[in-house]
Amino acid sequence: MRTRLTAFALVLCSLLLVIGGSPTAAGITSDVDLVENGGFDPIELRDLDPWVVVNGTKDKVVCGPKAPPNTDGGCAFRFKGSSNESAKLKQTADSNILDEANALLAAQTGQISLNFDYYSEIAASSLKSKLVIFYTPDGGTSTKGKMTDTAGGSTEGGERDFIWAAEGPAETLVIPENATVSKVKVTFVNNSPLGKLYVDGIIAILIGL
Repeated sequence: MRTRLTAFALVLCSLLLVIGGSPTAAGITSDVDLVENGGFDPIELRDLDPWVVVNGTKDKVVCGPKAPPNTDGGCAFRFKGSSNESAKLKQTADSNILDEANALLAAQTGQISLNFDYYSEIAASSLKSKLVIFYTPDGGTSTKGKMTDTAGGSTEGGERDFIWAAEGPAETLVIPENATVSKVKVTFVNNSPLGKLYVDGIIAILIGL
């Protein structure tokens, strides 16, 4: 599991707004985690659930000495590149998460961000991330929102010292107040022709504005 300062800062800011007099309704949470198990922990379980692997080629959760150095929590998800590579790691938000998101949006506008950590020792590595959300604005029609990002190359920090790199779409998605969210899906697509790459610390979060 990798922890992220970016997501923490977003949550802290939203909490400060609530404390300082934000119009958030009493009892409504100020942030909603849109994915679960973004760190693939604990180490004794090597847990993938509720993530699903599609077109996998020995892609799996690895822990301890099989994970990259400095992997917080001891586990990460490993993609193995190959010719005609098309492996995907994906998760669709369950009904409980959708209920929490809609409760937040009933009281305020929301903003979604996607962040994760990426590690590779291979220059040819390529990993696409995507978050898709379907929602219906108050009195409107079904709307699709999407964020994408491509992380590529090695994460060499110098002198063959490889590090975890923070990645994620630069943009965020703003969801209008009183919108109803019907689906959220986060997907990672491995397009690497060879070698291994790792992803960890996946955070997709909805905060109130």
